[in-house]
This record gives sequence, structure tokens and C-alpha cells, in this order.
Amino acid sequence: MKRYVLDASAVLCGKDALTADEIYVPLSVIEELGKGKYRRKVEVLIGIKVSVVSPAEESKGRIRQGAEETGDLLRLSEADIDVLALALEIGGVILTDDYSIQNVAKHLGIEYEAVAERGIKEEFHWEYVCTGCRRRYPDAIKECPVCGAVVRTKRKKKGNGKRREEDSTQ
Repeated sequence: MKRYVLDASAVLCGKDALTADEIYVPLSVIEELGKGKYRRKVEVLIGIKVSVVSPAEESKGRIRQGAEETGDLLRLSEADIDVLALALEIGGVILTDDYSIQNVAKHLGIEYEAVAERGIKEEFHWEYVCTGCRRRYPDAIKECPVCGAVVRTKRKKKGNGKRREEDSTQ
């Protein structure tokens, strides 16, 4: 039985998941869509093909822990966490183009499919670096406690110990 969990990018791209036996969308994703045509598109399918389900807090906690391990926690919205948690609970396949969702899914062994983009090829791990004093922090924080500058995530490069720094979108 094929179960899909849709995130906002799957709805916005118009990915046809109607071949799935079951389609799930967290309530937070519907709220994230606003009041436009894409929300109406999902609302038409609710009760016919789409089930709106909110994941359990325990599942959301497991996702937050996994996102903390990869360094993606600050990169995920509550709707993203709900998508991951729901897929974890039901054993569903996430439809998403969100790289952070894909990264955490890969880390936790949750199946996903890209919608319009190619998707990630490898799992990333992030570190937290102050844009002012360049201090590195092990945990996700938004502001440096030393100099007050913004802390950004930088992707760690695997391999020879050198870091490939890539600015985040935070």
C-alpha cells in the first residue's frame, strides 16, 4: 500500500499523488498554504482522497532530535516537522523538494521523493558559525552570545577535514 505525505512544495508544484492508495497532509501544511488556489485544491480532495492528520508530540520530538543531529533544526518550520513526524508514524513516503526535509528524512530512514527538483544525493551535517566573531557552536542558536551577531548554519564537508562553507537561507 502506497502512502504519501505531502508538504507544501508538493502541493504547489502540483505533483500528482492520486495514484497513491492513501494521501496525508498535516493540518499545519494546509495552514501554511494560506487561502489561495492551492489550499482550495487540497480542500477539494479532503474527504475524497486526502486525509488531514496531525502527528503525535512523541513523533515530533523524534524528528526534532534527528534534525538537531544533522543541524537542520533551525531550517525546518513546524509544518516541515509535522510532515516528517507524520511520515514516521504511518510509514509514508514524503513528497517534497525541501532539502532540509529530505536531509532529516534520509538521516532517520524515512522514504521521500523529490517533486520538481533532483533531490539530495547525500546526507548533510551542519555547524553553527557566528557571522561576526566566527565562533562555532554545537547547538542551533540564532544570535551569538559573545558578540551579538547572527549565527548561520554552514554545511560541513565530509572527507579530508576541510570544511566547505555554504551560507544557509536563514
